[in-house]
Amino acid sequence: MVKVDEFFPNFQAKTTTGPIDFYEWMENSWCLLVSYNFDFNAICTSELAKLAEMNYQFKERNVKLIAVSCNLLHSHVEWMTDIRSYINFNNANPLPYPIISDEKCDLALELNTLEHNLTLLNGVFKTSRASILVDPNKRTRLSMTYPSNVGRNFDEIIRIIDALQVVDGHQGVATPAHWKAGQDVIITSNIPDNKLFAKFPYMTVKVLPSGKTRVRKTHL
Repeated sequence: MVKVDEFFPNFQAKTTTGPIDFYEWMENSWCLLVSYNFDFNAICTSELAKLAEMNYQFKERNVKLIAVSCNLLHSHVEWMTDIRSYINFNNANPLPYPIISDEKCDLALELNTLEHNLTLLNGVFKTSRASILVDPNKRTRLSMTYPSNVGRNFDEIIRIIDALQVVDGHQGVATPAHWKAGQDVIITSNIPDNKLFAKFPYMTVKVLPSGKTRVRKTHL
């Protein structure tokens, strides 16, 4: 898998919306690339249907969606009907994201998303249930893989996007466990407290029993 903070490679591919150059298609957006096992799989169908339902939430955060497997393009197109039907999506409307046909597994090999045992199903290599988040600077900001028998939680990925966009926009802060948008953040700067109040007037400081852990929080 591509590692966090590494540059995400550019590529050209055939998709259900036509050929793309990935960087040109991304423009100045974030992108969530979703690799999945194979077409017509029940779990994968539920995941891509959920992505279609949640597309507006990603769009609000300037995140484009794209999916990929090693199936042929005509297989993707046939499967899209099932995805729309799963959520009672109007079949006259296209899915709000393209699906890449990586039929020669070139992208899967580059991103290291092939299943470790090189599983074949009906002549198609099975790719892992990977989620890769790329920022507008083409850096990988999230790289995670779910077990093949466990569906993804896209609410958690939305939460991570919110957190990354907050910390990118405010130097010297990070988010604590289970943080949600609008909650207090942790101040990570090494600047002394008396100088930080000018930057973070709502800062609170909590010293824990050891005396070594100091938790400085603020509302943004």
